[in-house]
Amino acid sequence: MLELKSVTIGSDEKTFLNNINLFIEENTIATILGKKNSGKTFFSKSLMGLINILQGKIYFFGENITHYSFSERIAKGILYVPKRNLNFPKPKVSENFLYSFRSVNSQLHFKEKMDSIFNCFPTLLDINDELVQNVTEEEKTIIRLSMALLKEPKLIIIDEISFSLKKNFVKKILKSFFSFCKKLKTSVILLEKDPAVGFVSIDRLFVIDNNNIFEREDLLRIPQDEAALPLVIL
Repeated sequence: MLELKSVTIGSDEKTFLNNINLFIEENTIATILGKKNSGKTFFSKSLMGLINILQGKIYFFGENITHYSFSERIAKGILYVPKRNLNFPKPKVSENFLYSFRSVNSQLHFKEKMDSIFNCFPTLLDINDELVQNVTEEEKTIIRLSMALLKEPKLIIIDEISFSLKKNFVKKILKSFFSFCKKLKTSVILLEKDPAVGFVSIDRLFVIDNNNIFEREDLLRIPQDEAALPLVIL
């Protein structure tokens, strides 16, 4: 599905990630762990075309999207959830859901789709008629994730969802979100610095180290309550 070949990411002043070779299959939940300032946000933005890569190529379902714009990549089925709750397109919670649903062609009716979203995130039932400005940051995060699900993308890139949120809340929400993605056959790339969050219900684990990204299957075999320990030294 998503393939990076010899990709180097950075700015004129600094190279964050060098010569990345990576392949993510369809219907896969993958976490990429990295310390602060390791290049996670640069990586996620480069996948979305928000910043240019310095060299290499990016493929999506075999198509070279290296030079595609942000909007072109969205049209191909790639969505981006940034780490901060940015402005929402509509003032009311319910209006944002309808806005997201209308932006794609879906075989399911809106009510049926929303019923499945409410089943995944029951707390949305209590705030559906509220103004977005009146809900908590935790609830805004759930709204953003739900809006992404309504678009039924092929790939969702999430940049450090745990930013400024409580760990236990994030772990609970991600578990529900990943389960929903599996039903949609939507892949997810989660970029995180908190190992405890990054280990939730995932298929593959990668670590940013020495300006590169390495897969760590061995860490997936560690019990979750102990998994954070070897990653503290990243």
